[in-house]
Amino acid sequence: MKTHYSPRSSDDEERAYCGVWLGEGSGLSGEWRLVDCLRCVRNKSKILRSFELEERAIIDQMGDMEKFMSSEAKDISI
Repeated sequence: MKTHYSPRSSDDEERAYCGVWLGEGSGLSGEWRLVDCLRCVRNKSKILRSFELEERAIIDQMGDMEKFMSSEAKDISI
C-alpha cells in the first residue's frame, strides 16, 4: 500500500488528506520525502493549504475562548 501525507499521524484516521480510504497496509507520514501516494504528491499545495486553514481556525477559536474567559473573570470579580 501507499504512504500518505498526514501532519499528525494517528491510528484512528479513516481517510488520508488526499481523500483515499486508508486500509490496514496504508502508511501515514508527516515527511513529504517518505510519501509515495501520487494523489498526495500531486495535491501537495492543496493539502498544505487545507491544513493551514484548519490550524488557523483552531487558533482563532482559542482566542475567542480566551476573550470569553477573560470577560467572565471580570464579571466574577466585580
